[in-house]
Amino acid sequence: MMGSLWQKAANWRNKFLSQRVEIVLVAGLMTAVYTVVFYALHPVLNYIVTSLIMLPVLTLAWLYGLRVGVIASFVGYVVNLAIIYTIEQPFPAEFFIDGLPGHAVTLMAAVLIGKFKDLSYRLNHELNERKQIEQSLQTSEEQYRLLSENLNDLVCLHQPDGRMVYLSSSVEELLGYSPSELLGKRPFRLFHPDTLAHFNSLAFLQPVQQQKDFTVEAQIQHKEGHYIWVECRMRPFTYPDDERVHWQSITRDMTELRNREDALRVAIADTKIANDKLRETIADLSTLNQIARTLTESMDLQSTLNVIAKELAVLLDARSCGIALLNEGGTELRVVANYSPDPAEPDSVGLLLPLDDLGTQLVLQGQSVYTDNAQIDPKYEKLREVMEIRLTQSLMAIPLRSQGQIIGSIGIDRTVPGYVFTEEDVRLAETVAGQLAGAITKARLFDAAAKARLAAEVANRAKSEFLANMSHEIRTPLNAIIGLTDLMLDTPLNDEQQDFLKTVRNSGDGLLEIINNILDFSKIEAGHLELERIPFSIRETVEDALDLVAAPAFEKGLDLAYLIDEQVPGLVMGDITRLRQILVNLLGNAVKFTNQGEVFLSVICLGTKNNQRELRFSVLDTGIGIPIDRLDRLFQSFSQVDSSTTRQYGGTGLGLAISKRLAEAMGGTMWVDSKSGEGSTFSFTILVQPLHSESNLAETAVSSPNPLAGKRVLVVDDNPINRLILKHYFVNWGVESQLLDSGADALALLDKDTAFDLAILDMQMPQMDGLMLAWAIKQKLGRQAFPLVLLSSLGYLERDEGKDLFDLQINKPIKPYNLQRALLQVWQGSMANEVSPETAVADDDEPKSTLRILLAEDNITNQKVALRMLERLGHKAQVAQNGLEVLAALKTQPFDIILMDVQMPEMDGLEATQRIRENGNSKSQPYIIALTANALKGDRERYLGAGMDGYLSKPVRIDDLAAAIEEYHLVPTAPLS
Repeated sequence: MMGSLWQKAANWRNKFLSQRVEIVLVAGLMTAVYTVVFYALHPVLNYIVTSLIMLPVLTLAWLYGLRVGVIASFVGYVVNLAIIYTIEQPFPAEFFIDGLPGHAVTLMAAVLIGKFKDLSYRLNHELNERKQIEQSLQTSEEQYRLLSENLNDLVCLHQPDGRMVYLSSSVEELLGYSPSELLGKRPFRLFHPDTLAHFNSLAFLQPVQQQKDFTVEAQIQHKEGHYIWVECRMRPFTYPDDERVHWQSITRDMTELRNREDALRVAIADTKIANDKLRETIADLSTLNQIARTLTESMDLQSTLNVIAKELAVLLDARSCGIALLNEGGTELRVVANYSPDPAEPDSVGLLLPLDDLGTQLVLQGQSVYTDNAQIDPKYEKLREVMEIRLTQSLMAIPLRSQGQIIGSIGIDRTVPGYVFTEEDVRLAETVAGQLAGAITKARLFDAAAKARLAAEVANRAKSEFLANMSHEIRTPLNAIIGLTDLMLDTPLNDEQQDFLKTVRNSGDGLLEIINNILDFSKIEAGHLELERIPFSIRETVEDALDLVAAPAFEKGLDLAYLIDEQVPGLVMGDITRLRQILVNLLGNAVKFTNQGEVFLSVICLGTKNNQRELRFSVLDTGIGIPIDRLDRLFQSFSQVDSSTTRQYGGTGLGLAISKRLAEAMGGTMWVDSKSGEGSTFSFTILVQPLHSESNLAETAVSSPNPLAGKRVLVVDDNPINRLILKHYFVNWGVESQLLDSGADALALLDKDTAFDLAILDMQMPQMDGLMLAWAIKQKLGRQAFPLVLLSSLGYLERDEGKDLFDLQINKPIKPYNLQRALLQVWQGSMANEVSPETAVADDDEPKSTLRILLAEDNITNQKVALRMLERLGHKAQVAQNGLEVLAALKTQPFDIILMDVQMPEMDGLEATQRIRENGNSKSQPYIIALTANALKGDRERYLGAGMDGYLSKPVRIDDLAAAIEEYHLVPTAPLS
């Protein structure tokens, strides 16, 4: 109640505040009119005219209500006093008292009229609210009726005594009655007597008394007299003006559902009968299951035959079951398996069945034969004696047919007179026989395949041993050839001797490459290729591959360049060795078949495939190209474009075939685009697992803030690929660049604009090379010349040749890190002096090594090579001929490093290493490096697993030997005593 009053007060306040401007204007207007009338009538009516103030006061009370009327009465009294004050001077004090009765009358009249106004407003407001409520109820009722009329279910409203006051139109479809026929009536007369009994039960009355929702299933009578099953959902409710409980019912036809339930019950009963019948044959099904499992899983022929014989005897309740097979020539039918539940029965395995017996002949013709008494049946005349001895009565013989040919038979017999085989027994046995024949053929094929597989494994082992032996036998002399050649090249020689030795070394390298390719190809063909999964950098792998072909490219004057897309992951998981092998092969071919121009390598990311990144590598060259009709021969083993290619350039034709197989093994493929005389583009894809989601930022990223940002660089290079690569780097570094393709264009530009911080000039350009352009720029700009950097693929210039011209020289291929560092050096004025590359070969002035090294090698030539290499590295070594001498040497003194040949007489390197690891204590263990001419998959792992610490493959390079010895210094070990 108080809330309603407060709401009304708030409504009045809002109304008053919104109308106060109007009230002030109206009151002001009435005051002005009253003042004019007062002055006009005062001379005639004297102060009686003050009573006219009641008119505007009561008008305001009628217009705006009680509160405005009361305020207006007090204001009117003050207005009268103010007007009188203007007339009477001095103002008589009795006027205050004389005016009070009139003011009181005015106040009372304003109160009455204002109160009446407020009551009238409140009454109108309540009437409007009631109309809105009635309209809302009418709308809700119409919506309810619309909803209920469109439902398939019957919706009904009941009074507290159960009488129906509303029925939806669906009553006609459900019960056949119109709504008017049932309005005002109780529904109980329509229900089945059994249902009425339920209505008097506690289960029904309790939710009714508790006024809860409930559901009941019942039979209700149709107008036509039959009963239907329905589901009634009852829900209590009350009206706002009636506290009695009314009920809403929603009735749904359940007849069809009941019919389905009845049908289901009948089906369940039928199923129960079928299950009872099925239980009677469950043992047979179990036996058949055992037979099927044996025929499916077993590959042992004799075991399969024994199991089938046993299970068939059990399945058909037979005295015995025997299985006979024809030999390959079809001249003998011999029993190979037999089973009898009675252990006293003689075993018939090995018994020859007569082929000229009528029963046997019918079986071999593909007919199933069965008889009630085999002792008197003429079909078994030649087996009659056996039948009588064994008391055979009923007999069944089933042919074994496989791939249209009879391969044997199954014989099943019983000894109980009158207990004969039925046609159903024959069909069951024929079914098993058909499966058994297929299993026999499969087992025979499996045996043949196993023998072939064993022969193949023996051949593969022989092949692997042959490859290992051949690898060892070939690499051993190669080790001497290449090792001694490298040593001799470091001695004083004349030009002719140098040329001869280089030819020998190149030939040895070529032979070693051929051997490696043949070994790789044999591993791929044998399916023994296994890929590594190690983390590595794509950029570093690409640069390493380019470094390996930089020397021959330099000799031919070719430009090498590469570009790695920003989307390529920096670090990935994959096989770095195989990827480098593919890249070196493609780059080597590109350099080999290109006489002038450039070789360009690009790497881009194609997207995500199978949760891995797909990378595409492309090697473009400007070489001789390949005719379109010869492209199909490229990736075939031991095949090249034509025989003249082999004569001119050499090669076995295995490199591309191996590379394609390796790419496919890494989840990708390889293809080529080429035209004769226009160069080639070899591309391949691989799948790698990125180790992080960032792009290859290391290639072009710089520290923040960018020290190169805002610089201006002039680039002059006639090669468009080099200009594209440099432009790519400069954009990422925030460097403004001007790229031109000739020296003439550069000099023309410098006539207009010289505001460059640095210029990069290519050495090899037509008409005006880098040196000529540098001289021209120095002469043109004089002291205002900016620093110059030379870009060259011809090696370093002689110092007097480029003296005072270039601040720095960068060799191709352009590596972003080297380029960035070079630019920073030039601009910061701190360019380091040129440092010669480090070498593993020790100078004579260097102090000699104190390492104690033992060389275990049985080949005299290899001993010489290894000892001379160690001398060049500043080391001396003691020699052992085999593993026994190694063990003996260790007893006389400790060694820091043992260079252990794997294949030695009397005791090989593996056994010697195992002995050392077993007998020595942890503080005196030497660092063992394996030396082997084997290069097969798994050799490295096998040697390291045997206890060796390092691995070197023959022929041993001096740089590899130096690196292996350096690894010893990196391993934390206790000093030998």
